[in-house]
Amino acid sequence: MNAVELKNVTKLLAGNPVISGLDLILKTGEATTVIGHNGSGKSTLIKLLAGIFEPTHGVINRMTARTAYVPESFPEQIRFRLREYLLLLGKMTGRHENELIKEIGIYADMFGITTYLDVPLKQCSKGTKQKAGIIQALLHKPELLLLDEPLTGLDPASQNELLNQLIELKQELTIVFTAHELLLVAGLADRVIEIKQGKIVSDQSSAKRELYRSIKVTCTELVDFKVIPGVITVHATGNQQFVLNVQAAKSDDVLKYLLEHQCSILQVETGNEIELVS
Repeated sequence: MNAVELKNVTKLLAGNPVISGLDLILKTGEATTVIGHNGSGKSTLIKLLAGIFEPTHGVINRMTARTAYVPESFPEQIRFRLREYLLLLGKMTGRHENELIKEIGIYADMFGITTYLDVPLKQCSKGTKQKAGIIQALLHKPELLLLDEPLTGLDPASQNELLNQLIELKQELTIVFTAHELLLVAGLADRVIEIKQGKIVSDQSSAKRELYRSIKVTCTELVDFKVIPGVITVHATGNQQFVLNVQAAKSDDVLKYLLEHQCSILQVETGNEIELVS
């Protein structure tokens, strides 16, 4: 079953074509990532899917009843406190307050922002605002979830938590997201669409999968982690500590390399294992 169909869609902004003659079918239950350089048209496509933009030419058929959109940048100067904002947006979808309060608490704990629930949003960090935007979308119980660079501003632990949450949600809804982080593209996407100058230049489904592990290390000498075979992403967490997401099949080789380069292994996460698109 199809969730959204785009037929010969063109979008002009300031008279210039940002999306040009685009044909696209998104299937229900599929997680699709849209990649491309800045200015390629990724965000415009997400806004077209969300109904924020309407096409200048062409037709968009939406077969889903509930759509939630999370922009890359959270709106500034919102006067509400974080909890008030989430409650207000949640009640606008028709949900009961008691149910929302419970669910907000669960998500706030999941994303590590419980202590900020009564802080005005305009005083919150970019990362906290990004988490609020994602929680607001999840409270909507969408059938189609649209995310524009969802990992922007999130710390490594929250990135992994969001990834795990989205992997669970992909069994229930259709997800379309833009991203440049390999962890999100590889860990979540069933399909990868590349856009260049407003046109699709590549559309590939993913079939072969493998697992990954997270390795937390301390290194006293300079190590170029990205040259180690099997390393997917690297996050510096301070005090010479790093979190490496690596292919499970190559994790032993990565550990050996780290030990040979005077690194101390602090933790190897095996409970977070996910499927990873190769």
